[in-house]
Amino acid sequence: MLDLNINLNDVETIRPTLVDGVYRCHVKSVEVVDKKNDPSKKNLHVVVATNVGGLSIKAQANGETEPDVNPGFTFQRYLPLQQSDNENASDFRIDLSRWQDACLKTDASNRGNLDPEQWINKELDVKVSAVESDQYGWGNEIHKVVATP
Repeated sequence: MLDLNINLNDVETIRPTLVDGVYRCHVKSVEVVDKKNDPSKKNLHVVVATNVGGLSIKAQANGETEPDVNPGFTFQRYLPLQQSDNENASDFRIDLSRWQDACLKTDASNRGNLDPEQWINKELDVKVSAVESDQYGWGNEIHKVVATP
């Protein structure tokens, strides 16, 4: 038997959730993936990582004010790569355009074709909120991305 003597009591294994706010991030990865409920459709999976530390909702609830989550904390977003079957859905290209504008500092006059591989390592500001779901518990949701000044 291995004699490691490592006490695992009181070890938090739940992923932290950052407080609502705008975080300076960089795009860590982009990948085309199958849509979970319809593998014939594709999503662009975008992962961004924070450039600075942040305060978790748990620390905030305990009255702490100093960041307890290290830089490199990740958020993810799935962007559809085709129009929704819902006739009331907005144009799927809108979110893709917002991300391209935020990452490449483009606008409607010069954004060109979608090229998410150019987004990798680009800085952007990401507005997130803490949300709770019955299935996953607490987590962060990306609401908006903006080019850094």
